[in-house]
Amino acid sequence: VEKGVCWEDVVKLASHHKLLPLLYKHVSKICPDSVPEKTLDDLKRIYRINALNNLEKFSKLVDINNIFQANGIDVLSVKGPLFTAEYLGDVALRTFSDIDIVVKKDDFSKCKTLLRVKGYETLPRNIPDRYFEMFAMSHHHGRLIDENGILIELHWEISGRYGARKLDLLTLKPFFEQDNIE
Repeated sequence: VEKGVCWEDVVKLASHHKLLPLLYKHVSKICPDSVPEKTLDDLKRIYRINALNNLEKFSKLVDINNIFQANGIDVLSVKGPLFTAEYLGDVALRTFSDIDIVVKKDDFSKCKTLLRVKGYETLPRNIPDRYFEMFAMSHHHGRLIDENGILIELHWEISGRYGARKLDLLTLKPFFEQDNIE
């Protein structure tokens, strides 16, 4: 900052990497007087909008988790709101467009049905379930969306067919258990 910063370039780069909220957090604490007022105001506005959006997604994740647990379905949230809250300490610090949930492959259809009952639609919309299932089987996940446009991706494997190692609920869960976090 002391050597001069092209704030337009910094904002573009942070936007490209979906780090605008994190940029705001740091510049507002470290060097707010060095940032043009309009840029700082824009970053603050983006941070607040992102915080509200992420809190809504976090709330949806909690609701979905409760629905699945009430039906005996084991789940793991990856990336998104839980990761942001847990590892960055603030749900507003990262932007994300969907909620990624890993379930057992055998539970996939049951999860889809439970979400459909709660008003979620499969994506693409208005396609027969058999085509949705065919897509899901070939891509290791299915996508559903709620009335507010919140996208849920139900995965049973996140490595896909190109991964060197199968990453599913059983192989991922030990990495997220409290005893393994240092």
